[in-house]
Amino acid sequence: MAARIGISLWNRAEVRIFEENGLLKADITLAKPRQVRAGQFVFLRVPSTSALSINESHPFFIASWDQDKENKTRNITALIQRRKGFTRLLQAQPTAVRAFLEGPYGESPLAEDYGNVILFASGIGVAAHLGCIKQLLNARDQGPTRTQVISLLWEVDEIEPWDAAIKMVHKLLDQDADRCDRETPDWKNARSRFVSSFDRCHSTHN
Repeated sequence: MAARIGISLWNRAEVRIFEENGLLKADITLAKPRQVRAGQFVFLRVPSTSALSINESHPFFIASWDQDKENKTRNITALIQRRKGFTRLLQAQPTAVRAFLEGPYGESPLAEDYGNVILFASGIGVAAHLGCIKQLLNARDQGPTRTQVISLLWEVDEIEPWDAAIKMVHKLLDQDADRCDRETPDWKNARSRFVSSFDRCHSTHN
């Protein structure tokens, strides 16, 4: 435990929390730049949440990040579903708070090796997939890649509580559309949004 706390104290960060309908978006600014890949996660400690929080670390997937010319980042974003305990206390924090961070950890999926990538998610599980889509689009921005089609199948009970995540999906669509505009300026449908939603139907029989 002491070793983990020591590592976290070394990796200082600042966290800004934004809430939309119960979903938290945590914009994390790192004191030192790191390399980040899709599918990775970080452990987060926020001392201001409680007296014992220095002993508590909570894992969150990285949903998005900025990247410099050296493929390192100081800014990452995590999506957090507010529940009881730490996430409820985190939602009550001021706009910017001091934090300590471990990671990123985890292996990145080799999605770039496939021409057609299909991602399935339920609820907050979409956070990890957003990072995967971003990495695929970043690779396309740098040149030709194998991946030609990306499909995200995301199941939620209601649309409204997930507005923050939906905005991030549309931001990724805009990134891909921008590339299409650059590569094929005469393609009229370059900015078309291929987004569909399906409602589950329930029926009763007497």
